[in-house]
Amino acid sequence: MLQPSGYFPKCCDNCRSFSGIDVGDDAHPECPKGCLQCRVVQTSPAKTFRCADYRGDSDDTCGPPCKKN
Repeated sequence: MLQPSGYFPKCCDNCRSFSGIDVGDDAHPECPKGCLQCRVVQTSPAKTFRCADYRGDSDDTCGPPCKKN
């Protein structure tokens, strides 16, 4: 069984749940603080990052979506 790793957002607009884990695919302008596995998503026009950390989830449902301002 996979163990949770590092960072996971409190909300997530692009989240995937499968095989008992959640993965957040939201892009960020910089690597989120606490993320252990940060990946560059895009390099232009501005560099964005995705945190590839995951969390264990017993019911295969991601957290709530982020509220838009």
